[in-house]
Amino acid sequence: MRLLMLILLFPCALAAQPEMQLLRSGAAIADEGTDAINNTGSSPFNITWTIRNDGTSDLSVTGITISAETNCTVTVLSPPATPVAGSGMTTTFTLQVSPIASAEFSFVVGIPNDDADENPYNFTFNGHTSTPSSKGGGSGGGDSGCSTDESHSVFVILALFGLALALLRPINRIFTQPQ
Repeated sequence: MRLLMLILLFPCALAAQPEMQLLRSGAAIADEGTDAINNTGSSPFNITWTIRNDGTSDLSVTGITISAETNCTVTVLSPPATPVAGSGMTTTFTLQVSPIASAEFSFVVGIPNDDADENPYNFTFNGHTSTPSSKGGGSGGGDSGCSTDESHSVFVILALFGLALALLRPINRIFTQPQ
């Protein structure tokens, strides 16, 4: 009887639905998120993403849209196969990116699909034709999207200062107690 009540109360939880996940080189890219690469060079290059369906029913993908191209042109070389079966099955798509000048470039990728809460699945791609200089040390650049933002340095300095104060208080009490 309890199972019947659960089925009647929560029919959506039992319905088969597609669930889109986007990956590049095994790393997930969130819907409305950002993907980045540095040191691409100024020649055209290809980049491939994987669409994975973590849902229980087929995922229909109706194409790839490119917009907001800045300092580059982008062409869809191979669109994703559709539908993508559920339970972790995948398809890929490849874009050719052609930087126009040796500098930063970006574009937005839209992936229309039938995922209930991620349609279209959008992300911004940022790139740089060379390794950007870092701010205050660190490697910056590379394919990891790492940066050395000054706000992080300030936070670390303040955290270390607070830790030093916390450690010095007990020592200060030892030397200032009356004998």
